[in-house]
Amino acid sequence: MLSIESYCLASLVAVGFLAVGFNGVAMSLLLPSRRLGRRAGERWAILLVAGGLGAVLGSPLIGQERAVVRPGGVTDSTIAVGRRLFHGMADCAGCHGHAGTGTQAGPDLTDRVWLHGDGSYEMIVKRVTHGVTRFESTKGRPMPMRGWVPIDDGEVRAVAAYVWSLGTGRSGGESER
Repeated sequence: MLSIESYCLASLVAVGFLAVGFNGVAMSLLLPSRRLGRRAGERWAILLVAGGLGAVLGSPLIGQERAVVRPGGVTDSTIAVGRRLFHGMADCAGCHGHAGTGTQAGPDLTDRVWLHGDGSYEMIVKRVTHGVTRFESTKGRPMPMRGWVPIDDGEVRAVAAYVWSLGTGRSGGESER
């Protein structure tokens, strides 16, 4: 989704290009340059105007994110099962918080910053399966393998699907609170 900040910045850049370009056209018509000649000045001004128009027309596209494609096996129902495990039996919420936004004991899972990997679904499956040792942890706090109550492979994949959905903002449309 396009943020208002990126749209405003793109619009300012576009207006700047247009202002400089139109100013260049006016100046090249009124005060021809001896070194470049009138035609060269006009060419530069036309390029600036064209750049400004391109920026104005393209500014709604600046800052937009690519569509996130769900990995195979990640469905709304898998995410729902993972949500129940995250908040229930596996007790992931005990360390990562109810909404997955992190606590003193566990990192935020909703942002795009991953402490142990790239945030891909398969990496999350691996991390839930094998845990994090206290030596790997940035704060010296381990994450248990397969949660506080061991869960099977299917449940690991479901929890990973839910965690993946938190990190991509694609949690199946249901509120986390």
